[in-house]
Amino acid sequence: MHTEENLLVVEMKRSGVKRGLEDDNLKLTLMTRQVSTNPDYHYGYAVGVHLILNIPESKVTGSDVYINGEVDKARTEALRQQLPG
Repeated sequence: MHTEENLLVVEMKRSGVKRGLEDDNLKLTLMTRQVSTNPDYHYGYAVGVHLILNIPESKVTGSDVYINGEVDKARTEALRQQLPG
């Protein structure tokens, strides 16, 4: 169901896995846009987060925060400072 009341969408991958990264980035771009360019991904999430995890070492090796279809550099940096890495 498509709705305008979604708050957060998260995509996660294990570090070292390259397959699907571009798809994750595209999905987060489309799913966080407030004005849809693709009706299949019109969810209007307020925030999207992409995380890359090194599970054996309990570290986050990559992260991005998406707001309105774009990586928000300030929020991405703030998130990175809070994550174990």
